[in-house]
Amino acid sequence: MAQATVNPSAGGSSTRAALGANARAAARRLGLPAFLRWWQTELAPLVPRAPRIALQRRRLRPVLAVAPDAAVLWEPALGNGALAWSEVARIPLAGDAAAARAVDYVRQQRAPYFLELHTYRFRAHSMFDAELYRAKAEVEAWKERGPIHTFTQRLKAANMLTEAQFLALDQAAMQEVDAAVAFAEAGSSEPVEDLTKDVLTPRPPAAVLTSGGPR
Repeated sequence: MAQATVNPSAGGSSTRAALGANARAAARRLGLPAFLRWWQTELAPLVPRAPRIALQRRRLRPVLAVAPDAAVLWEPALGNGALAWSEVARIPLAGDAAAARAVDYVRQQRAPYFLELHTYRFRAHSMFDAELYRAKAEVEAWKERGPIHTFTQRLKAANMLTEAQFLALDQAAMQEVDAAVAFAEAGSSEPVEDLTKDVLTPRPPAAVLTSGGPR
């Protein structure tokens, strides 16, 4: 069997390029391209239609590839029986340096990586909260860092989301919330005896307590 060899002293990109070139050369020596063409012309039509269509549909799914500096959306297309990929959109991830480091660490070390994420409440606790404990400028500054706001802006900048689509998603979410509120308000009040249900652990029988069991 042919073996692919690479120079371990080369850089990461050159190493991957050399590995790919060696793998393609080994595939040609083994006759894999010719076998694949034979399979596609002779045996593939014998596969039942349903799994064949499912496989083709799966091959034609867009792929979102995440790199340390950007997220790239690739879209496949069939041309002359060959699968070709074209870059549709690229979303810069320069502001997500910590997340990029985490992804790189997990891929390289094959180990978990913990991210500490800080959250911020934009709205007041209730209608009676005057929010005298923080400045409005502070709230607006945090909104600029909000992941939902920033990711929405990235999608729009990459032509992956239009304003109309965003408004439709927002309206659908608000309708779902309104439906949940209406359902709750139309329902009956919770019985007093059920207020602690699934909140507190049921008290053990007296026999268990007197026998030295759990307390």
